[in-house]
Amino acid sequence: MAGNTDVYTSLKSKLENLPANVVVIGSHAQMDNRKEKSHPGSLLFTKFGANQTALLDLAFPDNFGRLHDRSKETPKTMKQVTRLFPNKVTIQLPQDEALLLDWKQQLERDSETLKAQSNIVSLRSVLNRSGLDCPDLESLSIKDQSLANESVEKVVGWALSHHFMHSSEALVKDAKLIISAESIKYGLSILQGIQSESKSLKKSLKDVVTENEFEKKLLGDVIPPSDIG
Repeated sequence: MAGNTDVYTSLKSKLENLPANVVVIGSHAQMDNRKEKSHPGSLLFTKFGANQTALLDLAFPDNFGRLHDRSKETPKTMKQVTRLFPNKVTIQLPQDEALLLDWKQQLERDSETLKAQSNIVSLRSVLNRSGLDCPDLESLSIKDQSLANESVEKVVGWALSHHFMHSSEALVKDAKLIISAESIKYGLSILQGIQSESKSLKKSLKDVVTENEFEKKLLGDVIPPSDIG
């Protein structure tokens, strides 16, 4: 929601038109580097007043892995969240190590679930826009990364090519060409292969020894083959 203007505006409109007896609770995880911190194990309640939205703010220590690396978007994101949910309840991390480990594992699972759901929605959107459909799309679980729009479009393009290469007959339903989840998997495998190659090349470039500052700057401008075309 945060960072997407259209979704934010739509949700804001829905919240403003809710009945007075409805309370909406949202949750947001962020790094615990704020100036104002409550005591460990305590809950920070803000005055609810007439507002019917509340935010559960999950506080994390600085050394806990980031669920989303969006540091540049954080200020804008937090402003949007705060506008929709001005009343905040801060939930501190469990102090017991066993409970803390379980807490983190649950958050990791939730993060993977959200990524998988978001990727399916993105793929479905591009498929619909392209006049395609994949009935068994939900059978895929893409939880290792959040796919960017450009990546999703490439995956669908490769999936369509795979479909044409392996299907002798075109199945059309509701004016949409039906492709299988196997074709989508093929597109995803190509994307993962390119990403792995790109990471490997960048790592090898870092290992290159430069003799002067000019060569160092020039090396930083090298474009991986996968990024060309």
